[in-house]
Amino acid sequence: MNEFALPAFWLNGGPLRSLLKVLNREGEARVVGGAVRNSVLGFPPGDIDIATDLAPERVERASRRAGFAVHPTGVAHGTLTIVAEGQPFEVTTLREDVETDGRHATVRFTDSWEVDAMRRDFTMNALYVDAEGHGVDYVGGYRDCLDQRVRFIGDPAARIGEDHLRILRFFRFHAFYGSGAPDAEGLAAVRAHKASIASLAVERVTNEMMRLVKAPGAADVMDEIAAEDILAPFFSERPAADCYRALCAAERKTGRPLSETLAFLSLVRFDGPAFDALATRLKLSRRMRGRGLAAVAAAREMPPRSVPHVRALLYEHGADAFTDGLIVALALGADVIDLPTLLAEARKWARPRFPVGGHDLMEQGGEGGAELGERLRRLERMWRDSDFSLNRQALLALDREMVDTQAR
Repeated sequence: MNEFALPAFWLNGGPLRSLLKVLNREGEARVVGGAVRNSVLGFPPGDIDIATDLAPERVERASRRAGFAVHPTGVAHGTLTIVAEGQPFEVTTLREDVETDGRHATVRFTDSWEVDAMRRDFTMNALYVDAEGHGVDYVGGYRDCLDQRVRFIGDPAARIGEDHLRILRFFRFHAFYGSGAPDAEGLAAVRAHKASIASLAVERVTNEMMRLVKAPGAADVMDEIAAEDILAPFFSERPAADCYRALCAAERKTGRPLSETLAFLSLVRFDGPAFDALATRLKLSRRMRGRGLAAVAAAREMPPRSVPHVRALLYEHGADAFTDGLIVALALGADVIDLPTLLAEARKWARPRFPVGGHDLMEQGGEGGAELGERLRRLERMWRDSDFSLNRQALLALDREMVDTQAR
């Protein structure tokens, strides 16, 4: 066991101190996991989770006596959500795995902090700190944080056998917190057991991938994921790591955060039908599917040829799809001139209202139905091609001329 000091400001937060004080009257409670890891690495703490040697029923009794709300969010695994002074905390009893099948675990409670640490996935996630900032490390995670090394606890193959999702988590954590090449022993275990990912529920894989593609170092780990064909059960072809890297570069030019939708689109080489099929396999939302296909459609017309063409594309596709299409085009190698101006135009775009409707045209004669729809579409194209300068009177005059011509 190693000890360390964590002078973190968030440990002095009122709700956290209040809850730890309540739990420490009955037993012992420490902050564990991501908040500790992030603070050692210099990141914001994020969600604050607590481990305790108290059984769940004792945690509940002590919390209710203190006036805190208690929600049994994962009581079968020893987890309660305690809302202290308006702030929620997950409080989990120390535990060990009794039986695992790669997807679910049966646990039993323990009073051993070291046993609890050994059941976790990576060393940097098994750090504990008390209310005074005194940290305890049973697995070498503190040094691994300082070295930016993502390392499985104990035998990597055993950790993967307990939960197959740890194959993807290994890559995600390295993309967020690692430096240099991935840990060799961990990578070897991932390669050896990659077929087990097929047993996972697709929702878990999709959720993990959504988080992975947003990581700062994801482009490098995506090369490894593609080379090893880690996602073979869910992708019909190897993910296009080169297109994903190009998308990351394009998004950086815009200054906006990477879009998960465009990331998935890049992994199938920005191909519309392939993305549509992937969206079905990964159970992506209708919104994500629609956004990806809209981006592909807009990208086909990029880059704009002129200022009027910019406005025409904005009108046709909308500001969001216009921007997405522009980024996809950049990633595909299009020569986009004055990108900041184009992005600014999209941000300030207000869609103009087409000044005529079907009732206006019916008053001028002609048939309804499909013929009326075609007249409206024709006028709208003419209006758009005029850079929206044709007013209502001009458009109706053009329509009358066409109706008269057809009548003759």
